[in-house]
Amino acid sequence: MSVFAQAVHALLDVVRSRAVTWGCRRLYLTSEPDNTAAHSAWTNLGFTNVPGDHNVNGVSVITDFKGPDKSRAVYELIIK
Repeated sequence: MSVFAQAVHALLDVVRSRAVTWGCRRLYLTSEPDNTAAHSAWTNLGFTNVPGDHNVNGVSVITDFKGPDKSRAVYELIIK
């Protein structure tokens, strides 16, 4: 595993731990629809692509999620 991947895993572990402490049940991430590296990273870390209103290269996307002309792929991780 690369140093970058190790850092991402470590950061996510801290975020997940804090979320549990706060009583959160889900974590969400977003990325630009054509960011295939992010899609791969988030799904490999256990996040699922939230259903949107259209697809870009097989990734579900929500139109205008972050404002006009700012559509995003949204990812969710259920905290157990």
